[in-house]
Amino acid sequence: MIPGLTRKVRNRSRAAGRRIRELNRTLARRTGDAKQEVQRLTEEIAELAKASLGQALRLLAEAQQAAVSGRRRSRRRVTQVVAELEDMITLSGRVVEQIRQRFAGEKIVNRLISLFDRDARPIRKGKKSNPNQFGCTTQYTELTANTRRGARGLLVPPKVAIGNVHGDALLPQSVAEIVALDLKLVEAVFDRGFTTKATLATMAGLDTRVFIAGSPQNGGSRRTRRRLASHRVGCEGRIAHLKREYGAGRSRLKGATGARIWAGWAALTYDLDTVARLPVRTPTAPD
Repeated sequence: MIPGLTRKVRNRSRAAGRRIRELNRTLARRTGDAKQEVQRLTEEIAELAKASLGQALRLLAEAQQAAVSGRRRSRRRVTQVVAELEDMITLSGRVVEQIRQRFAGEKIVNRLISLFDRDARPIRKGKKSNPNQFGCTTQYTELTANTRRGARGLLVPPKVAIGNVHGDALLPQSVAEIVALDLKLVEAVFDRGFTTKATLATMAGLDTRVFIAGSPQNGGSRRTRRRLASHRVGCEGRIAHLKREYGAGRSRLKGATGARIWAGWAALTYDLDTVARLPVRTPTAPD
């Protein structure tokens, strides 16, 4: 609450929520008029947002005046609230403008898809249950002593990029971490999403046997290829394990910086847990 404000703001969330629920029901229909109905409901929601924006702008002007004339003790808090209100008005205005551009057939550059996380981008994964996701792409790299069943290693600092970035773009950063640690890799296993040419070029300086799932250029004996393919399949289970046990799935921090912090803490927690599981060597008594 800001002291000194007298203007009242109408809450239109119920009206917008009613239209959003109707919009969801319309999307489930398979009739020819569903598209026109979706456009009508979306434009009505935009009109409600415009009206709320007009009230918010008038409220902002009064809040700015209250911040100037308020007491010094509460001035800092009022200034912070005013800044948050200005930011929300700017983002909401972008959403209303995007709705207008969408139905006018204009190209939308740098589309805003989330008021909570303005850096989030759409990610098309092709999964039947959840084909569209939003956020950042994270690449985890695990170093294990061997490829035996159940092998557990340590994660290097994960690499994060905004949107649906290809794994080849993040791989040089992961390789740089390995080079900085002065580690020698005997074998490196990648999934089918990595391209053969770019991966081999990035890994050329490490003198490492590279195995890419589904690539016809994989070398080694048949037994070696089967062993590495089995280890790569286990990487999917490791990713699910990181999401389920260490919170490495959806970041609850805002922006790309928040996603990097979230992924870094998940990797650090996993590494500390791994180190804690190592057997403790009992020192031998001197003769």
